[in-house]
Amino acid sequence: MSIRKHLPTRRPCETFAFECNGLAYVASIGRYPDGRIAEIFLSNGKAGSHADAAARDSAVVASIAFQFNVPVQVIRRALLRDARGAASSPLGVALDLLAGERTMHKASETLPALVHYDAACQALAKAVRVDEVKNIHDIAVAMRVYAKQAKNHEAEANAVVLRMRATRRLRPDAAGTEGIERAQRRHAWKSNQGSAG
Repeated sequence: MSIRKHLPTRRPCETFAFECNGLAYVASIGRYPDGRIAEIFLSNGKAGSHADAAARDSAVVASIAFQFNVPVQVIRRALLRDARGAASSPLGVALDLLAGERTMHKASETLPALVHYDAACQALAKAVRVDEVKNIHDIAVAMRVYAKQAKNHEAEANAVVLRMRATRRLRPDAAGTEGIERAQRRHAWKSNQGSAG
């Protein structure tokens, strides 16, 4: 039996967003110094939902397998796939993205650098559709959960602030901010003015 290789208490991680079966997810990856994946955390931001629980549990099992030196390719081949060979689960999609066999999904295309707080704030300020703001809100919730697990208090605080800002953007006529629905109407009006002239 192989011995489990433990990770240092503090370690860097990569975080990216993706979509699977119509739901937005966030994956955070920790690596060994040689570049091999050592752990993965998955969340879809809907804390307490069945989809979130299943994603988290699959990530825990995969992380334990990685720490017992099970190669990523072995896990990828064992996961469910559709008739076209595309991964059917969040874990499969995340591992395919890491292997470079899939391109980033909508969530990561609209939010390319959410691992950086400033970039996330800018993405929120530029968002003009309700689904964009809700997506940022859900990712902020997932980032907070991961930061709490990783005991990164600064990232956790940033995620809370980002979630609160997104929540304010979703409220019409929120104090000091422009509600997203009003922003959508203004954006549509400006677009119509430009096409009419």
